[in-house]
Amino acid sequence: MALPAATDTSTAGRAAAWALVALSVATTIALAAVVPEVSAGRAVELVWPWVPSLGVEAAFYIDGLGLLFALLISGVGIFIALYSGTYLRGDPHLVRFIVWLGFFEASMLGLVLADDLITLFVFWELTTVSSFMLIGFRDNEEKARRNALQSLLVTGIGGLALLAGCLCRRHRGHLADQRNSGVW
Repeated sequence: MALPAATDTSTAGRAAAWALVALSVATTIALAAVVPEVSAGRAVELVWPWVPSLGVEAAFYIDGLGLLFALLISGVGIFIALYSGTYLRGDPHLVRFIVWLGFFEASMLGLVLADDLITLFVFWELTTVSSFMLIGFRDNEEKARRNALQSLLVTGIGGLALLAGCLCRRHRGHLADQRNSGVW
């Protein structure tokens, strides 16, 4: 008896990889669309209320440097998704890998475009979690588990240092808008 297509891990894995490729291409095109505006010296700001009762917003700022890194992340992400879908073809956990890869890419984009320390810290931690999951993808192998734990410890310590810096800046009253605080 044949399994339904929905449980065919090979088909689902290829579909997930192609979906991530499409999403990365769409992200790269959307970022490329703001190149003329940023090249003219006008940065793009995106702000969404996150926790309005506390005045916390998810704020992103696309200037020249942020745009360069965002284009690198999404552009390279295209090729990584293509390669991963081919290299891991037939792996029963390919869908899980592709999901974490997309989560990592989105976390990196949020990290390089963050416009305040709260958003920066959150995306740093999301990058920490997703890199841990990617490095430990082969969870049945001792080396993968050990390396994943090492990456979690290193980035976790970096996250604690970032949190300490955020708390110091908060104590001085400079936690929110980074561009207008003299930091950026």
